Formats: sequence, C-alpha cells, structure tokens
Amino acid sequence: MDSISAGLFPISFNAHIIFTIISVIFFLFQYKRQHHLYQLLSAIAIPLPLILYLNSSSIVFKAIGFIELVMVIVIGVMLFSSGKKESKTKSNVVNVANVSVDNCNPKEESNHDET
Repeated sequence: MDSISAGLFPISFNAHIIFTIISVIFFLFQYKRQHHLYQLLSAIAIPLPLILYLNSSSIVFKAIGFIELVMVIVIGVMLFSSGKKESKTKSNVVNVANVSVDNCNPKEESNHDET
C-alpha cells in the first residue's frame, strides 16, 4: 500500500481514511439537514479513490478518474444552478417585502396630498 500512496496520493493511507470518514459523515449530515442532492453525490464521490488501494490497474485507475470527473462536473452544475435559484428566491422575497412596505401606509400618502 505504501508504494501506491507514495506515488499517487499526497497523504498516508491512515490520513486518507480519516479525512474520508470525516468528509463522508459531514456531507451525509448536511444532506440529512438540507436535502441538497450535491451533498449526497459528494459523500459518494469522496471515498471512490480508496478503491485504488485495492486495485490499481490501469483500467480501474481510468474508470475512477472518469467517474470522479463526471461527478465533479455534475456537483459543480448543481451548485451553480442551486445558487442561481437561491439568489432568485432571495430577490423575490426582497421585492415582495419592498412592495409590502410600500403598501403599508397608503392613507398617510393620500393625507399629505390633500393638505
């Protein structure tokens, strides 16, 4: 295992396992709390490179790389689109709040116009 990690991963196997466990727990907890699909995909994508410790053949290496690339792109698109939806929702809430504030005191404006 040391020969694989020395040439492929910049950290030791034990550190890799610890960081993977922490990140998977974090993303699963966030998914349970917020229900964003990219969090679940992240929890799946993070431990995939650990397969290379079990089988480091060229085919497995390329397959894992391709799957990771696809997952990173999908997660990025999901983050970008959810950010747009979130900002659009926030701007709609602000617009509704502004309209509500503007419409709160219509009598006061008409009283000022009469005097």
